[in-house]
Amino acid sequence: NNPEIKKYKKEYMCFKCNNKFSKSCHLSRHSKSCEKKDINDKYKLLHEEFEKYKNLLIENKIDILEFDQIDLKAVDSIFPNNWLSTHGNNIVDGGLLIIYPMKAESRRIERNEKIINFLKPNYKHFLDLSYLEEKNEYLEGTGSLIFDNDEKLIFCSISERATENAVNLFIEEFNKYTKEKYKIIKFYSYYN
Repeated sequence: NNPEIKKYKKEYMCFKCNNKFSKSCHLSRHSKSCEKKDINDKYKLLHEEFEKYKNLLIENKIDILEFDQIDLKAVDSIFPNNWLSTHGNNIVDGGLLIIYPMKAESRRIERNEKIINFLKPNYKHFLDLSYLEEKNEYLEGTGSLIFDNDEKLIFCSISERATENAVNLFIEEFNKYTKEKYKIIKFYSYYN
């Protein structure tokens, strides 16, 4: 069995700033590199890097799954780790697939039923927390959560994209499936 990498390919790579997302994420704020004149160069570079990375994985006999982008407005769709995570037999008997609630509506359209339906049969358990969006509660997957599977700890900085109620519900639900109980370490981060 080869290791498997699940990668979400953008058929039409749209390299542009996600202004709605950047308001609550200082790492993605608008910069000169997001100007229109740079988009073609960025697209070309992004495409080359994606293909180089993919080919390196294939050369090392790692299986790859590629899925096409379903909506051109889903500019961040190459990062599915924010809206889904998978947890294998070492953590959950039969495995667990989790769908997370996303704060930005532009990120919600990234959810791809083809990916979900492809992955579901490989996992005995399925947890969909996306309903929390209707309650303005969010937890953006491994963009918000850091898993330490050796120590059974999960770290999370409470923020607009990782609300305390969603984090509390997540750990309660997650621990219903895990072989060993995990502890959540919540904290607040500040940017000056």
